[in-house]
Amino acid sequence: MELWKLQRHHNFSEDYKLISVLTPMGKNLIDDNRVDMVIDPNAEFGAMIQNRTNLPLYPYLFYFDCSNFSIIPWYVPPTGMDGRHVDPPLLPESTFPIGFGNDGAPPYEFFLPKGEKRDVGFFKLYLTTSPTDLSCISRGSAFESARGAGASRQIHPDIWGSKLVTVFMKEA
Repeated sequence: MELWKLQRHHNFSEDYKLISVLTPMGKNLIDDNRVDMVIDPNAEFGAMIQNRTNLPLYPYLFYFDCSNFSIIPWYVPPTGMDGRHVDPPLLPESTFPIGFGNDGAPPYEFFLPKGEKRDVGFFKLYLTTSPTDLSCISRGSAFESARGAGASRQIHPDIWGSKLVTVFMKEA
């Protein structure tokens, strides 16, 4: 997994419509499963997932915010009509952008809670070989409303894998 600061470019399409394109700039921000960043309130970010296997995969990327205990889905594969899953988006020996390119996810930003000078968060990437309902992972802030509880969902994908990346943020 890679995390990139994105740069926005404006172009015109063939039919003269203004389009906005995001591309990675600089270097991968993840170093040894860790990100150290100085907060830039205008910066936008995206992730790149690499598949170094010969298996098509379904990626699920979540951000765990330690300041409010929320869990934010950065990417969950789409479902088709009647709740059916689409083909795996992460093909064998390929890469898949999240927050830029054609994945459908918006770019993301990082910020410090009001009055804080430092914060920590975590990315958790899940990879499966079959469609899996991981909607039970998402949670809103523990301080804005009650989380509640829901029915347990049995999850039985063929093959699992995951990766954890820690994000350390500090004031400029």
